[in-house]
Amino acid sequence: MPIPTEARLQALASELKRAGITYHELTPMADTGLAHDHVWIHRIEGDDWVARLPKQSQMNLPPEENLAYQTSCYQRSSPGGHTPKLYNTLAPNEALPRGGLLVEAIRGRLAQLPEDLPAIADALASLHSQPLPSAAKQAPLLLQKTRGRR
Repeated sequence: MPIPTEARLQALASELKRAGITYHELTPMADTGLAHDHVWIHRIEGDDWVARLPKQSQMNLPPEENLAYQTSCYQRSSPGGHTPKLYNTLAPNEALPRGGLLVEAIRGRLAQLPEDLPAIADALASLHSQPLPSAAKQAPLLLQKTRGRR
């Protein structure tokens, strides 16, 4: 059963307070998918952040593992310079059963095709040009096995 927007905002506000993160307003963003709610955090000091609050795990992982997986995705992709920076995580608890990620807020617009294809290609190239971590450091991310690739 989905948590009503006001209850979800109150839960986020409580967790931000508990983490010592100050802000002057929380603004829910358009709900465009099944995986996350997004809330713009208008911070008092510094740049704004966005809270990514998982609604479910697309990989059917328990909340702690799902949050660890998403955290690793941000940490591994950020050196490419095309993904928002990860600033903090909110652990799963009674208020936010799936926890949340606090990431850099990016002002802009949705991609428009075909004119944004070169920028999309640059972003994908930056991700795919990063070196793979050693086998011991790949967890929790899964490595897709492909033919002919080592």
